[in-house]
Amino acid sequence: MLTGVFLLSSSRDQLFASLILNKSYSSKGFQRPETVDEAVDQLKKELDLAQKTKIAQMAEDILIRLHMTVGLFIRNQFFYPHNDNLLESCQDLTGDKHLHIDQASSVIIMELWKKLQKTHRLKVIK
Repeated sequence: MLTGVFLLSSSRDQLFASLILNKSYSSKGFQRPETVDEAVDQLKKELDLAQKTKIAQMAEDILIRLHMTVGLFIRNQFFYPHNDNLLESCQDLTGDKHLHIDQASSVIIMELWKKLQKTHRLKVIK
């Protein structure tokens, strides 16, 4: 199970994420994703409603701040030691056959954000 702690800076309304990995996540039944869609679906299952909403509310240019938290989790749990299928899926999506794992984790974060934009954005009702 992935547990996340999100802190919202009141001065700038910017999201900072810190992820803590529970040892049970790497358990025997864990299946590493082989496609970007599978990786996004797995992340969506692990994040709670508040976390999904906060990511969906982020501006696209702020997503880079998730690189050392969510991105690190993706790299450690989905890519290492080797997951060529997932890397190839990221490369196919971007059209960049030289895409590195660090960049691939950003591709997955972007796709997660795009999907959450459709389902978890708060709407102002007047």
